[in-house]
Amino acid sequence: MKRGRTIWLAAIVLVGAAIAVSVLLVTRSSDEPYVLAAWDYGGIAWVEPAAMSFEEVAGTATELADGVFELWGLATPNAIEDVRIARKAGLHDGGSLDLYALGWMEAVTPPVIVVVFPDRESSMAASGSESASFATTYAADLVSAAPWLTELIGASVAILCTADRWQEQLVSEMAEWMVGLWMSEQCRCTFGEARLPELVVKGFVAHTAGSLIGREGSAEAVTITRAWMEENEIPVQNEGRELVLNAEPDVLSALGQTFVAYLLEDRGTDELLDVLCAWQGFTMYCAPSRAQTLRWIDGWRTSLGFEDG
Repeated sequence: MKRGRTIWLAAIVLVGAAIAVSVLLVTRSSDEPYVLAAWDYGGIAWVEPAAMSFEEVAGTATELADGVFELWGLATPNAIEDVRIARKAGLHDGGSLDLYALGWMEAVTPPVIVVVFPDRESSMAASGSESASFATTYAADLVSAAPWLTELIGASVAILCTADRWQEQLVSEMAEWMVGLWMSEQCRCTFGEARLPELVVKGFVAHTAGSLIGREGSAEAVTITRAWMEENEIPVQNEGRELVLNAEPDVLSALGQTFVAYLLEDRGTDELLDVLCAWQGFTMYCAPSRAQTLRWIDGWRTSLGFEDG
């Protein structure tokens, strides 16, 4: 996973605290290759050729982002109108866009800029990344990015997408952001590298995207998971290493989807996020309890027709 993506959630609260006491106004020149539209979480930059119906794009993006929080029974973030973070030129009507910090529960977070590229090649070329879609809190992490992109996404949470799949990619990144915000605010532990295993994050992302985008795949995920379990053992020897699985991204996503489906069946949607905090044991770091992990592994395997580990 890209370094920016592995740490962007961990930095949300720290960044929020900093932006709450300072205002950074950034204005770009008008000759950069994108057009901006406002949405409830910040701004959407559609890299040319730009979408024609900016209001429709912004409305869809807001509906999907709100849906991520509402699916898990959480309130949605709101702009803090007296905490302006940046000003970006290039609004589709020729004006500039003011970006405001977002408030959620007790947290203050940066605004979200979604950058939609026409295709994978243009996204990777501009970002200097091997991935066409991802999220980052630090523009500086994109060391090979085009200057216009670094300037655009400064002082914000940035989500990079491609036009053919921007809705699904937006939901996926917002789902991960939501889990990180929840754990940072509610779990009473430092949200660092020992956070939720990637398997669980992938599962939340897959479940959320499937629920909001209407993507089929639960039956396929079960098939993939069963086939993987036939050939592989889940490592349980080393403390803290459970659910860290050596699998290709698509396979890991399927494994995560079935694992989260088991947790939902076992605990229910309303309780699941609270259960994840209890799973951490309220230690200094978000390190899942080994005993609880092993119980869940056994239950997960049993739900898929395997004997207990």
